[in-house]
Amino acid sequence: MTLHDVNIEGAIPKFSSADPLSVPKTTDEAQHPNRGGDQMNEDPINELDPVVEHGFWRSTYYSRPYVRAGVSYEEYAPAYQYGWEARVFYDPRLFAEVELILIRDWAAHRGKSTLNWDTARQAVRDSWNRIDRRYLLKKW
Repeated sequence: MTLHDVNIEGAIPKFSSADPLSVPKTTDEAQHPNRGGDQMNEDPINELDPVVEHGFWRSTYYSRPYVRAGVSYEEYAPAYQYGWEARVFYDPRLFAEVELILIRDWAAHRGKSTLNWDTARQAVRDSWNRIDRRYLLKKW
């Protein structure tokens, strides 16, 4: 199977903003327009907050074994975001089932990051697995 054999109908949509990645520095800087109210979310994935995810990765990325010394969070941020967005989009599929799609579409999601797929893959997978552990396993 090659990248061209992958069905593009399953491709995760490209980031909607003109700037593919807008990373808040802290959770205090971000607004939460969809929070609050009396709505109850049955699906745990509805709890996923990009500000929380970026905050988590910003504070822990440097301790990951795949992170190169001296490389800023902004280089890895698109990979982390791609990982959690892809996990939500492709639920309930496994990472291995969609990896060829992720490889093919990395260039459209990388923003200003210079990470190639081989480097970004580990961060994408790390973020994917965090969503599994934190949100999706609650569904069962």
